[in-house]
Amino acid sequence: MTRTVIVTGAARGIGLTTTAQFVDQGWQVAMIDRDEDALADAAEGRDGVRAFTCDVSDPDAVNGMMQAVIAWAGRLDALVNNAGVADFGPIEQTSFERWRTVMATNLDGVFLCSQAAIPHLKARAGSIVNVASISGLRASTLRVAYGTSKAADDHPLLQHLKRPNFILTPHVGWSSQGARQALWDQLIGHIDNFASGAPSNNVCKP
Repeated sequence: MTRTVIVTGAARGIGLTTTAQFVDQGWQVAMIDRDEDALADAAEGRDGVRAFTCDVSDPDAVNGMMQAVIAWAGRLDALVNNAGVADFGPIEQTSFERWRTVMATNLDGVFLCSQAAIPHLKARAGSIVNVASISGLRASTLRVAYGTSKAADDHPLLQHLKRPNFILTPHVGWSSQGARQALWDQLIGHIDNFASGAPSNNVCKP
């Protein structure tokens, strides 16, 4: 039976590239995104994928998505929590609404998807990968919400954490092909190591 991974925020950027890499390695991918049109375009013509529209900040939507993925694939071997919202501004210009918008996706989404996935991952000795950011490690006057959310993503239990030095998303461009390949090599390596019983909570930088 083909190994299955859920990739959130899969319609573009890191999520879409991660999807392509998994497919190249023979996995089937449940592509998750709340942007239905962009997700449909990204999934069109790709073998080994299925698109599931879902807002990862909505508990009911996440639970429904998880049920739909299991009904489609019959198993779950990995979860990549990649969906994220970037909102930059100093604290005095960051309204509570803006703060909650970032936290709802970047932090609540990680919790909700992980919680929904864990029963299925346990059955396969599966793994969770959180895509964090260097912004979670250093202070920035313009990243009060984003940086805080990414710092929090470092700490959920029983996971493999990917903390890239710096990955440029479609908002500002892309990093080099070499950096993307290094990130991928470590990501898939951690998933394989976890399945064979290696310790969790590995932190790596490409």
